[in-house]
Amino acid sequence: MDTYRIAARTPAANGQEHRDLHRRLGDHLMAIYLAGLLGLDDESTMADYLYSSPVAAVQLASFLSEVVHDRDLSPDTRDCIMRWWTWRLTARDDSAHGPAPQPKEIHALIGPLVRNDAFPVTWRLQQLSVALEMTGSLGRDRRIYSFLAEAATDYLGPVLELMHRWVTTLDMYDYAPRIRESDIRAVLLAGLASPEHQELARDIVNRATYRGHYQFAPLLADTDDQPGPS
Repeated sequence: MDTYRIAARTPAANGQEHRDLHRRLGDHLMAIYLAGLLGLDDESTMADYLYSSPVAAVQLASFLSEVVHDRDLSPDTRDCIMRWWTWRLTARDDSAHGPAPQPKEIHALIGPLVRNDAFPVTWRLQQLSVALEMTGSLGRDRRIYSFLAEAATDYLGPVLELMHRWVTTLDMYDYAPRIRESDIRAVLLAGLASPEHQELARDIVNRATYRGHYQFAPLLADTDDQPGPS
């Protein structure tokens, strides 16, 4: 562990070989952390590694996303991942938790996180909300939108509220409403069919249409609403 701690404090050097070694060091540190042998505040080893390279945080997130792909995570591993995610979200530049997370880091992990049933549904919805707040986007990961379509079955209200916040971030050039249209339509149709949530679903459609995503306008064909700003 002393060797790892010293290596984590060493800034990444130029050259492909050194970059590859630095990435592998990060993989080792994350594996040791997931095994419960390295704490997040253990002599600041993880924070030191994060500060050692501008791409270190994204590399660790990418490694962790591969772990999260396993749908049969043990409870201990799941809890380690949740602690890591929370730890990183609280990071600020020059803090003991490493540099503040950038959108690329958050987006590298949020898709696999929300698609894994090992994590509570309500927790996953909360993390999507945090990711949207911190990055201004839900990204294009298909797993996010398929999760929202499935979660809408039992959590229609929170899903629509999240989508309502999301739609205000869109402009006409955003790809997600086009490439994830079927999942988004499924949520909106569920909302329009629910007397309790119909008004919110209509407003989402109106806002999306006003922002140039006209493919959702026909969902209101049977109502008196006309798409427009609201």
